Amino acid sequence: MSTEDKRRGEDDDESGGPGGAYQTFLIMEELLDKLKLLNYETTFCRQLGFKPFSRHYFALPTNPGEQFFAFTSIAAWLLQMCGQHFEQPQEYDDPNATISSILDEIRRFKYSPDFPPNKLKTGCGEHCVWVLNRLADEALKAKSFVWKKVIYPEEEGNQEDIIDETDEKHLELNKVEDEMLMDDSDEEFEEEGQILGLDDLQKLNKPTTDVNEWKLELERVLPQLKLTIRTDNKILSNICLFAASIL
Repeated sequence: MSTEDKRRGEDDDESGGPGGAYQTFLIMEELLDKLKLLNYETTFCRQLGFKPFSRHYFALPTNPGEQFFAFTSIAAWLLQMCGQHFEQPQEYDDPNATISSILDEIRRFKYSPDFPPNKLKTGCGEHCVWVLNRLADEALKAKSFVWKKVIYPEEEGNQEDIIDETDEKHLELNKVEDEMLMDDSDEEFEEEGQILGLDDLQKLNKPTTDVNEWKLELERVLPQLKLTIRTDNKILSNICLFAASIL
């Protein structure tokens, strides 16, 4: 652990950048995860009558008296998890003496809390979260807990393979739709054939009139088809006068 991690100054908010105001909330969430790994809910909470802490319990001020007692109690429990002999504080204990004892134990772990002890009297805030987070780290070390390396799942194939598989699925889907349409057409044709019947379809395509009968009928009606031209005497006289005038 670097020297910067072992020190905590009052000017951390000024040098922490724009996200410094939210750093306390992130550390508090990490602290809560570490407490759960230490099974604090079944040991600390049940034995001492505390409710499980919320994810931002020590990051935000809610009830200074209650939070200070919870802070000193969980700090003492973490020190006991580290193998240190540290008695659980009582509500009537001197807060200055309790804070001084906790900071002395922090220094034994080679940490340098460079802030005034009265910063811990509120029982919440970045300095309280920092102290508890460091004690939780030491408690996990004492329990031989080791953080495993994160193993990320391997990606199956590249993006091009995924695109090709998608195109193939679309082609297969289109092929299935075409086959379904062809099946529907065949079914409609079969249904029509069943309704009409094969013999009916052959009768529709086969001519029903005999050639010889057709010729006899034609000879019978042929005289009635002769064209008769009727002449008009008035029209003939006009034609003759017109021809005489020309000559």
